[in-house]
Amino acid sequence: MTDLVVSQYTVASVSIGVAVVGLPLYGDPDELDRLAGQLRDKAAQVRQRAADHQRRGEASHWVSTAARACRDAIAADRAAAERAADAMEQAAAVLQKHAQQIRNEVALIARYERQATAWFEHQARTLAGRVEGVLDSVEQVGKRLLSDPPWRTWPVGPDSLPAAGDRKWLEVGDFMRRQGAI
Repeated sequence: MTDLVVSQYTVASVSIGVAVVGLPLYGDPDELDRLAGQLRDKAAQVRQRAADHQRRGEASHWVSTAARACRDAIAADRAAAERAADAMEQAAAVLQKHAQQIRNEVALIARYERQATAWFEHQARTLAGRVEGVLDSVEQVGKRLLSDPPWRTWPVGPDSLPAAGDRKWLEVGDFMRRQGAI
């Protein structure tokens, strides 16, 4: 299930809808690039409309103090529109820079994830191999001990011990003491 976040931004009377899907923590860098492109397009439109409006004002044949004041107001409006367009382009640059930062961060996360996962998998395989080796060794030792117990050549073993209290225990004790067993 992916997260869907919808936001609304208004820039210079231009409404732009934003949908971020899939990367809820970081945002979608492709979507940010698309928004940056839209901002640049809108900035160009703002500049074009302001220039068109100023050309129409300059082209009028109206001559008077009021006409000059109107043309001055149109020129001031164009300068304000240029500043707004510049701000839109700066915002677009910030969006693209952030999109690249997201790409870099996601790539770094993915690299660390791959490296850490590979390291842990290697360690787990190595550990499993060691455990298997130990188990194999223990099994071999166990089989050897069962088939070749240290008392195999002795005159006495667990299946040939004397009855409780029998004098033969003295012989068994002496023999085992000589063997270093007791």
